[in-house]
Amino acid sequence: MEKAKNQIEIYNNKQESSEDIAREIAQLGDFKEIEKELKEKDLFDKEKARVKKLFNESIDLADFPRKHEAVYELLTIQELYDIDTAEHCVKTYQIAKEKVEKVLSKNIILSRIIEEEGVDLERFYFACLTHDIGKVEIPDFIIKNTVKKDEWDEILVNMIEQGKITKKMLAKLELEPENIPSKDEILTQMKEKHLLAKQIVPVSRAISKEDIEKLENERHISADDSLMDIIDKHAEISERILNEKGFPVAARIVGQHHHKKDEESYPVATTSLQISADIADILHIVDVKQALESARSYKEEYFQIKILKILIEEHVYEEKINSKEVAYLLIKDDYNKLIKQDVFNNLNPEEEGMKKVVDDFIVKFEADDGKYKNDLDSWYEKHNMN
Repeated sequence: MEKAKNQIEIYNNKQESSEDIAREIAQLGDFKEIEKELKEKDLFDKEKARVKKLFNESIDLADFPRKHEAVYELLTIQELYDIDTAEHCVKTYQIAKEKVEKVLSKNIILSRIIEEEGVDLERFYFACLTHDIGKVEIPDFIIKNTVKKDEWDEILVNMIEQGKITKKMLAKLELEPENIPSKDEILTQMKEKHLLAKQIVPVSRAISKEDIEKLENERHISADDSLMDIIDKHAEISERILNEKGFPVAARIVGQHHHKKDEESYPVATTSLQISADIADILHIVDVKQALESARSYKEEYFQIKILKILIEEHVYEEKINSKEVAYLLIKDDYNKLIKQDVFNNLNPEEEGMKKVVDDFIVKFEADDGKYKNDLDSWYEKHNMN
């Protein structure tokens, strides 16, 4: 009996050791190299089996009739790199599945819109599950950065007071470098543009010299970029990885799910490789929603009415979402859930203000004189839903 216990302990230690090695490999910073090393060291199959067991109850493989293995190959590499990101991707898929398959306002079912544009649900769900695979090529000290909002704010204020605001920072704020703006002007502009300090402050101000060298010499990424500039590179990287793996439709969706208002709008779908704003923005909205409702080392979990306010002010109004009609449908669905849960009783003044933002947004689509009502009616007509 004692011998059997010792054998189990040895086996467990081997399992732990092999997983640790696999996790080290996942930090190589190059997807192809990670995949190659895992296979050459005979670790990939063992880790896939572990990850399958880990997410067995979270993923409905009936959604992936042709992509069972691909789902877990990519998810395994993602999980080995960062478990939080893998869990986020799985939860994003779950939220997206729930939203697109249910009947929304005016009897709209988004899955029908996805399919009528030439994208089957398997490809869409695959995109949801793999949308962050590109993060494996972003250094973990960037992805797992623990600097909190108030610390970023302090760094920014110090830069302003020391006169060290860069031209790149001023360009983001759309301020002229010739006329050095005051602290109040900078902070006012940030508030108006819904920009956080971590979106404009050079990341070099918040990481060690050793990490700066790794960033610039090993990954060839400028430390003058902001933390969010660097993290945002993952969408383009994800698109490249999925294309190289032979998933062009999912790649196209993933590559467009973080649209910025100064970028060209998504094309209207005419084939399965031209992904419309409707499809890309479904992923964008559920991705942001899931991230906001999750606690992280640098932020707390946000409550639902605050999440809806952020989606409206920082994504719809700031034109990070092209299809405001899809945003309306998804936000209205969540709003209706909150009403059913009686969460609007006894709101404090701050929460009342957040609710008003959401109420005003919905009115824009539903009131006879609403700002977006005609656009919504045209959208219904486009999809033959009037």
